[in-house]
Amino acid sequence: MQVMTEMEMAWLKASNALYFCQTEGEKEAKRQEVEGHLTALGVLNRRSVESIQVTWQGIDYYFRRGEYINIPGFIDEFRRYWDMETGERHVPRWEEMLDTSYGPIKLLRVGETVLFDWYPIARQWDLSDRHIIWTVRRLLTPAEEPLYMSG
Repeated sequence: MQVMTEMEMAWLKASNALYFCQTEGEKEAKRQEVEGHLTALGVLNRRSVESIQVTWQGIDYYFRRGEYINIPGFIDEFRRYWDMETGERHVPRWEEMLDTSYGPIKLLRVGETVLFDWYPIARQWDLSDRHIIWTVRRLLTPAEEPLYMSG
């Protein structure tokens, strides 16, 4: 909840600085507020390594908070989008193209997160979201493995 709040407030203030702030002083004040939210996200990201070990009915369990939201990836992409990059990225980022029978699909990897830009070919061929999802999953699955999609 805190993570999403910080992300949304950073986005809201960055867009306010772009569209509503009239003077450079107002824009700089908003930018400082955005930096505060990004710093808070960095602090919250450190909590992803918290863990606890418990014994229940004689069995040891080890729980780790885990990385459920790619916070470093969000910070990097946020800074890139709003032209606020200040140094090295937290996570690797690269783009590649997947060739399909419909045309190329841009594949964007940010750390462990994978995003697909299929909008241009969906618009060109009038394809449904479900068809695009199946096509991308088929491309990323080895040919010898079956691919099932629930109805």
